[in-house]
Amino acid sequence: MNEMNEKQNRIANILGFFSELYNKSLTKNTLAIYIDILETYDLPQIEKAFQSLVKEHALSRFPLPADFMKHLEPPEEKILDARKAWNKALDKMEYKGRWNTVQFDDPIIAHTIVALAGSWINFGDRIQITSPEDLVFYEKDFIQIYQTIKTRGGVSDLPQLEGRCDMENRAKVGTHLFARTENSREKRIK
Repeated sequence: MNEMNEKQNRIANILGFFSELYNKSLTKNTLAIYIDILETYDLPQIEKAFQSLVKEHALSRFPLPADFMKHLEPPEEKILDARKAWNKALDKMEYKGRWNTVQFDDPIIAHTIVALAGSWINFGDRIQITSPEDLVFYEKDFIQIYQTIKTRGGVSDLPQLEGRCDMENRAKVGTHLFARTENSREKRIK
């Protein structure tokens, strides 16, 4: 790690405190792993997790990244954004179905669907076969992936998620056009 930004420095300081508290030395590699995991969260969240770990005194050892993660609850407004995205995806599925190609105003929704299910069609299949009781777990996975993608940033626009009709038509037309072009070419050559 050559240069650290402010957040990375603060994480290093927090881990330095734990290092002194538990009389454990931190290597550069260990510090880099902790920073890589924790820096995706907001600094106030990290500091809150740190304070909770210190107040609880529940650990008899140096805290692992998972110990921090237990205390890193996303802020309520981020959960609300992700739930709105989930509801938009469900509304679009109810209105358009998996047969139609769809487009979202928020490209993170499309990327979340691709990461979660692989495609719009698979997302629709999963929604259809999942019981209402189990849909809560699928929603939780969607929210977690949405928040991760949003936190990491750098999302490119995903113009459309292809529906079954367009996928099948593209496959048929593509094959048909290719066959016609080959036959036409053969006729012109003779």
